[in-house]
Amino acid sequence: MRGQFASKMRFHTAQIAAYLTDGLWLHNARQANAMAARLGDGLLDVPEADIVFCRLPQHMTEGLLAEGYAFYHDRWEPGIVRFVTAFSHTADDIDQLLDAVRRHSC
Repeated sequence: MRGQFASKMRFHTAQIAAYLTDGLWLHNARQANAMAARLGDGLLDVPEADIVFCRLPQHMTEGLLAEGYAFYHDRWEPGIVRFVTAFSHTADDIDQLLDAVRRHSC
């Protein structure tokens, strides 16, 4: 068993090494934070919206869900949603979501 444990550890070590090499972890964190800020700034135009946590009308939430967007909703109280960004999100991803929010704002 001891040999198997050590051989499997190299896979974990390789992932951590890649994550730490050339500041990949920092690049990923900066990208996720920048996309969260972009989303927050874009939601300021929506009534009662505030950064990444916001209050959306039920019809808007239902419209976004029907389009295939996945986000936390109604966990805290009715109408409260939470959008979560990650390092893999691009500016285009955020802009598409904001366009969808605006489409459902009527």
